Amino acid sequence: MPRELTGTVEAAFGASPVRYLEFYELDFASGYLRVSNASHDIDWNGITWAGWGRVGGRTVMEESGGFSAPQVTLTLSGVDTSIPAIALGEQYRNRPARIWVAPLDVDGTVLADPAGPWLYRMDSMPMSLGETASVAVTLSTREEDWDRAPGGRYNHQDQQARFPGDRLLEYLDQQLNLTLNWGTVPVPGSTGSGSGGGTTQSTNPYNQNYAPAQVILPGVTGAGTPVNPQSGQSSNPFNPNYNPLAPR
Repeated sequence: MPRELTGTVEAAFGASPVRYLEFYELDFASGYLRVSNASHDIDWNGITWAGWGRVGGRTVMEESGGFSAPQVTLTLSGVDTSIPAIALGEQYRNRPARIWVAPLDVDGTVLADPAGPWLYRMDSMPMSLGETASVAVTLSTREEDWDRAPGGRYNHQDQQARFPGDRLLEYLDQQLNLTLNWGTVPVPGSTGSGSGGGTTQSTNPYNQNYAPAQVILPGVTGAGTPVNPQSGQSSNPFNPNYNPLAPR
């Protein structure tokens, strides 16, 4: 996503060395978890962020100009073994996560309008247990959905499961299996279809008792075959004087 940096923040990133902090906001079902990579708690943006710098870490943050979706993993190592039990009880899958990168001034104060946020969704939470515990949260971007097959089927049953009462796809199966005779208007009990005999029975696939009204048009003779009354050629039923063979 595009990010505009203020002149002060851009100059701070261009300095040597660059002094900065990272802020991580994870939106769990029970509430927000807000931590930073500082070694102590720090106030920023009206919130106190827990300092997990000594026990936390993350993988490299990448952005791709193509269609790949790099992931970021936040790790909390060397913590009490009760932490995984708390994490296992949380609802986290596909919930939002944000990361800010904030440069500091010479006094160690966070500069206004830091870079970010980078927007992610929590994907998985691998853990390892021993004398101490290690908990990680894998963050992914929405581009990962491009590599996943969409769930559900495009039919009436699936539409009802998603939107009860919606009849948009109610007749989709009948439409897919329907045979249409283009260019003719068959009438119940009529013989011939304009192409050489036979009996054509017209039915409505959604109402078997439906019978269309027979319309008699000027210049129409035989089994529903329109002809020109002057030339005997096929004519337009809405214009008896129309001759498709006449020069134009």
